[in-house]
Amino acid sequence: LCAFEVLVRIGRDLLSRLTGPENLENRRVEAVQFVGWLKDCFVHHWAHLDNKQKEQVVDLWAALGFEVPPGMKASAEAKMKRLDLKMNMVYYQLEYGGELIDIQSDPRKDDRVTGFSPDAWQRRMLDSVDRGNSAVIVAPTSAGKTFVSYYCIEKVLRNSDDDVVVYVSPSKALINQVCGSVYARFRNKSMTRGKSLFGTLNPEHSLNPLACQVLVTVPESLEALMLSTNPKVQEFVSHIKYVVFDEVHSIGASPEAHIWEHLLLLIQCPFLALSATIGNAAKLHAWLDNAEQNKTDRKRKVTYLIVWPYFCIYY
Repeated sequence: LCAFEVLVRIGRDLLSRLTGPENLENRRVEAVQFVGWLKDCFVHHWAHLDNKQKEQVVDLWAALGFEVPPGMKASAEAKMKRLDLKMNMVYYQLEYGGELIDIQSDPRKDDRVTGFSPDAWQRRMLDSVDRGNSAVIVAPTSAGKTFVSYYCIEKVLRNSDDDVVVYVSPSKALINQVCGSVYARFRNKSMTRGKSLFGTLNPEHSLNPLACQVLVTVPESLEALMLSTNPKVQEFVSHIKYVVFDEVHSIGASPEAHIWEHLLLLIQCPFLALSATIGNAAKLHAWLDNAEQNKTDRKRKVTYLIVWPYFCIYY
């Protein structure tokens, strides 16, 4: 089905079920997808519609109670607003259809990225990694923050056959998922001298933990690794070039919070701290920035970035 046909089918369904004031709230909720298709028709498919189809699109827009675009007219039936949402388009998007808002994310081509154009905040994070800085990234699920961690991995794998990235998962349950993603992305990397692409380490099980370039582990296991006096372990630790802390909000919401704190102070390399939400992100950033300034001779900056559906704060 083309976009126009999908739009018409959804419109007919809404008209058959959700007209009248008693259905207003349900209509507002279920109309989000419908409004999305309408916007697509206006923005992406308008030039390919014939005049009759264009009139239908305008009528469906007007039936929702939205202001008709300049230079267009709605039919008398559409003006009856049988699907009236009783809100203008701006307020409707803010309250019900956040995903419909056109985010000014400034995507641009970047030679460091293949397959898509990274947003401005993603490019800033790549710059931070390239400078060898640490970063705290607070962004919603699926916003693209994990992409930056894979850039760290790719950078280390490209530059060395010995250096290591450690990915710290908050739970054992997520270890296999991370390993699968690492393998899918970097399986073509040629490994030498008996090394494997990734290894795992948790209290119950380990796989090539000292013979890998990407170690996926949990906080307590990494702490034990960092504190070990075994020369082979310390040799491995000396090759750690980046640590990725996933779901770092666990630092204040789990019995292992003190372990997260120990790790952030113990590691000598830069880190990425990722989270969908941190209640006191500014305080965490200030603490981490102070720690980074004092634990090594190099005054390493901790970049702080909050990405939300409609805005981005970076410093």
